[in-house]
Amino acid sequence: MLEKLRAHLERTGLIPGGVRVLVGYSGGADSTCMLHLLHRLGFDIVAAHLHHGQREEADREAALCEAFCTEIDVPFVSGRADVPRISREAGIGLEEAGRNARYEFFRQAAFRLECELIATAHT
Repeated sequence: MLEKLRAHLERTGLIPGGVRVLVGYSGGADSTCMLHLLHRLGFDIVAAHLHHGQREEADREAALCEAFCTEIDVPFVSGRADVPRISREAGIGLEEAGRNARYEFFRQAAFRLECELIATAHT
Protein backbone atom coordinates (compact mmCIF):
# COMPACT_ATOMS: atom_id res chain seq x y z
CA MET A 1 0.00 0.00 0.00
CA LEU A 2 2.80 2.39 0.88
CA GLU A 3 4.54 1.95 -2.46
CA LYS A 4 1.26 2.32 -4.38
CA LEU A 5 0.61 5.59 -2.59
CA ARG A 6 4.16 6.80 -3.22
CA ALA A 7 3.82 6.01 -6.93
CA HIS A 8 0.43 7.74 -7.12
CA LEU A 9 1.71 10.88 -5.40
CA GLU A 10 4.77 11.01 -7.66
CA ARG A 11 2.67 10.44 -10.79
CA THR A 12 0.03 13.05 -9.92
CA GLY A 13 2.24 15.58 -8.17
CA LEU A 14 -0.40 16.05 -5.47
CA ILE A 15 2.26 16.62 -2.83
CA PRO A 16 5.46 17.97 -4.36
CA GLY A 17 8.69 17.14 -2.59
CA GLY A 18 10.05 19.71 -0.20
CA VAL A 19 6.73 21.22 0.88
CA ARG A 20 5.36 21.22 4.39
CA VAL A 21 1.88 19.73 4.74
CA LEU A 22 -0.69 20.42 7.44
CA VAL A 23 -2.66 17.20 7.96
CA GLY A 24 -6.18 17.52 9.33
CA TYR A 25 -6.31 14.92 12.08
CA SER A 26 -9.61 13.98 13.73
CA GLY A 27 -8.33 10.77 15.29
CA GLY A 28 -10.66 8.67 13.15
CA ALA A 29 -9.49 5.78 11.00
CA ASP A 30 -9.26 7.78 7.75
CA SER A 31 -7.18 10.65 9.08
CA THR A 32 -5.02 8.35 11.22
CA CYS A 33 -4.22 6.24 8.18
CA MET A 34 -3.42 9.30 6.06
CA LEU A 35 -1.24 10.82 8.77
CA HIS A 36 0.64 7.58 9.32
CA LEU A 37 1.19 6.95 5.59
CA LEU A 38 2.41 10.48 4.86
CA HIS A 39 4.76 10.22 7.83
CA ARG A 40 6.07 6.83 6.65
CA LEU A 41 6.65 8.31 3.18
CA GLY A 42 8.88 10.95 4.76
CA PHE A 43 6.83 14.06 4.07
CA ASP A 44 7.34 17.13 6.27
CA ILE A 45 3.98 17.10 8.06
CA VAL A 46 2.23 18.73 10.99
CA ALA A 47 -0.95 17.22 12.44
CA ALA A 48 -3.78 19.64 13.24
CA HIS A 49 -6.76 18.76 15.43
CA LEU A 50 -9.77 20.97 16.17
CA HIS A 51 -11.87 20.32 19.27
CA HIS A 52 -15.46 21.17 18.27
CA GLY A 53 -16.82 21.67 21.78
CA GLN A 54 -19.71 19.30 21.18
CA ARG A 55 -19.09 15.99 22.94
CA GLU A 56 -17.77 14.91 26.31
CA GLU A 57 -15.34 12.49 24.63
CA ALA A 58 -13.69 15.31 22.67
CA ASP A 59 -11.11 16.10 25.37
CA ARG A 60 -10.05 12.45 25.52
CA GLU A 61 -9.95 12.20 21.70
CA ALA A 62 -7.75 15.30 21.44
CA ALA A 63 -5.37 13.83 24.04
CA LEU A 64 -5.22 10.55 22.11
CA CYS A 65 -4.43 12.43 18.89
CA GLU A 66 -1.61 14.28 20.58
CA ALA A 67 -0.28 11.06 22.15
CA PHE A 68 -0.23 9.27 18.79
CA CYS A 69 1.64 12.17 17.18
CA THR A 70 4.15 12.17 20.02
CA GLU A 71 4.60 8.42 19.60
CA ILE A 72 5.40 8.70 15.88
CA ASP A 73 7.31 12.00 16.28
CA VAL A 74 4.97 14.23 14.26
CA PRO A 75 4.45 17.85 15.34
CA PHE A 76 0.91 18.42 16.65
CA VAL A 77 -1.21 21.56 16.96
CA SER A 78 -4.70 21.83 18.32
CA GLY A 79 -7.42 24.38 18.66
CA ARG A 80 -10.93 24.75 20.02
CA ALA A 81 -14.12 26.08 18.49
CA ASP A 82 -17.58 26.50 19.98
CA VAL A 83 -19.35 24.89 17.04
CA PRO A 84 -22.84 24.97 18.63
CA ARG A 85 -22.48 28.75 19.14
CA ILE A 86 -21.17 29.24 15.60
CA SER A 87 -24.11 27.23 14.29
CA ARG A 88 -26.67 29.31 16.21
CA GLU A 89 -25.12 32.68 15.38
CA ALA A 90 -24.70 31.91 11.67
CA GLY A 91 -28.05 30.16 11.33
CA ILE A 92 -26.44 27.07 9.83
CA GLY A 93 -26.37 23.41 10.79
CA LEU A 94 -23.83 21.90 13.14
CA GLU A 95 -22.10 19.95 10.37
CA GLU A 96 -21.59 23.04 8.22
CA ALA A 97 -20.49 25.11 11.21
CA GLY A 98 -18.00 22.41 12.20
CA ARG A 99 -16.61 22.16 8.69
CA ASN A 100 -16.28 25.95 8.41
CA ALA A 101 -14.53 26.16 11.78
CA ARG A 102 -12.22 23.27 10.90
CA TYR A 103 -11.12 24.74 7.58
CA GLU A 104 -10.59 28.19 9.06
CA PHE A 105 -8.46 26.64 11.82
CA PHE A 106 -6.49 24.66 9.22
CA ARG A 107 -5.90 27.79 7.09
CA GLN A 108 -4.68 29.82 10.05
CA ALA A 109 -2.47 27.01 11.38
CA ALA A 110 -1.01 26.36 7.92
CA PHE A 111 -0.13 30.03 7.54
CA ARG A 112 1.39 30.26 11.03
CA LEU A 113 3.39 27.04 10.59
CA GLU A 114 4.46 27.80 7.00
CA CYS A 115 2.66 24.80 5.51
CA GLU A 116 2.11 25.08 1.78
CA LEU A 117 -0.59 22.41 1.58
CA ILE A 118 -3.49 21.18 3.69
CA ALA A 119 -4.41 17.49 3.48
CA THR A 120 -7.71 16.09 4.73
CA ALA A 121 -8.94 12.53 4.61
CA HIS A 122 -12.52 13.69 3.98
CA THR A 123 -14.62 16.84 4.29
